[in-house]
Amino acid sequence: MEREQAPFTNDDEVIDFFSQTPFYDPHCNNEFCKMQQFDSSRLEKMYGKHYIVRSRHPDTYVIQDQTRNVVTNRNREESPEITLHGAYYIFEGEVHECPTLKSMVVEFFKSKEKENQNQNQNQNQNQNQNQNQNQNQNQNENQNQIQNENGNENENENKNQEIQKNQKIRKADPRIHQIIDNIFENIVKDLEIEFNSKMDIDEK
Repeated sequence: MEREQAPFTNDDEVIDFFSQTPFYDPHCNNEFCKMQQFDSSRLEKMYGKHYIVRSRHPDTYVIQDQTRNVVTNRNREESPEITLHGAYYIFEGEVHECPTLKSMVVEFFKSKEKENQNQNQNQNQNQNQNQNQNQNQNQNENQNQIQNENGNENENENKNQEIQKNQKIRKADPRIHQIIDNIFENIVKDLEIEFNSKMDIDEK
């Protein structure tokens, strides 16, 4: 509920505006005094539930929900006792319920728990990121190692092929030399035959 009128001039106007909200108990002493047209000052002597304006500021009004009870001590003397049930405040024409100490403590621990959960979640995310980075690094290292091994295998294979080629050449060298020797030997024989034939002709 909102109020667009001028500021309240007294406590009765504040309570009257508050009585139009769901927070107001119609069975309270304020309602009884209103119906009987009693002055609100009588609430200070009445027992039971009632509302009072605890503090007033230019734009803010604090309303206290309380009950006045009778307490009898050991000497059978009666004295009033006030039990606080809650508080409300009117700010800029709107009525709000004040949080209790219990709700504030609960909300505080909830916020702390949520903060811890967020921290744990962030830590888990960081751990997962680190694990993924380590896995990627290990994969890259393994790939590099495999590439190096493949390169070494190719290099060794090339070396082996070169060695085998050289070995074949070495094995072929004696044959080549033998063929060349045979050719030279035949050439020498032919030259000797030709030379001898010429010598015979000259002698004749």
